[in-house]
Amino acid sequence: WVGTPFVKQLIKTAKAGGGWVTYGWHNSTKISYVQLVEKEGVSYVIGSGYFPHSKEEAVVNIVKGGVAMFQKIKKEKQPVDWAFSRMSYPSGKFVAGNLYLYALDFRGNIVAQGDRPGLIGSNAWNYQDENGLYVNREIVKKLQTSTEGVWVEYISKRATKKAYAEKVKGSGGKQYFIACGYYPGADREQAVELVRKAYQFMKLHGKTGAVQAFSQRRSDEFRYGDLFITIYDLKGKIIADGGNVDNIGKNMYSALDEDGLAYVRGS
Repeated sequence: WVGTPFVKQLIKTAKAGGGWVTYGWHNSTKISYVQLVEKEGVSYVIGSGYFPHSKEEAVVNIVKGGVAMFQKIKKEKQPVDWAFSRMSYPSGKFVAGNLYLYALDFRGNIVAQGDRPGLIGSNAWNYQDENGLYVNREIVKKLQTSTEGVWVEYISKRATKKAYAEKVKGSGGKQYFIACGYYPGADREQAVELVRKAYQFMKLHGKTGAVQAFSQRRSDEFRYGDLFITIYDLKGKIIADGGNVDNIGKNMYSALDEDGLAYVRGS
């Protein structure tokens, strides 16, 4: 990510005894292992890195990019709201596939949300996962006793979710955390299983029952983490969408992806 002082972090890590550093390079995540070496009274940092292309490292990198941008805006004495606004732009650089940034202050007020900007201004201090864990309280608790980023694991939409967060301070000392999460178990096999389950339900209950069951958010029966069911008719119109009900009724027959592929027409 542009703005991340990764060389400083490499030096800091090497001086602390050596270890791994994650940062952005050539529009991807890179992980390097570094150690401090002294030769003839001169200190050097020796390292080697690789590109893991894993969701976990991508999550860390997108958070670090958000933190770097926040610190840059703060250093320029601009309002920190500018940083939160950029994090909340659904088509911006802090949204990558199903990964997005969100930010809260240490009282649970949502100040940025890259997936559902409508949540900005609401309070999520009392948000509990399906096992009763107060997720955002847990993130704040861990960050208050850590100088590094923290991971919190919880259950959401019937699946395990892992969120990574780092804390930042505004110019007035107000504390926030910037975070991103992913579902490690929401993979190809789960997608196939979800479609098979929806197929059997639609055969049994018909179109009307299926549209209602797949599109409503009161139950997670047809959701698994960030996986959900979408139904198109053969003319490309969306008749059910478990991710965004506002899409229902839209015709996507000629819609193109970022590579110019008509993905609905070609399905």
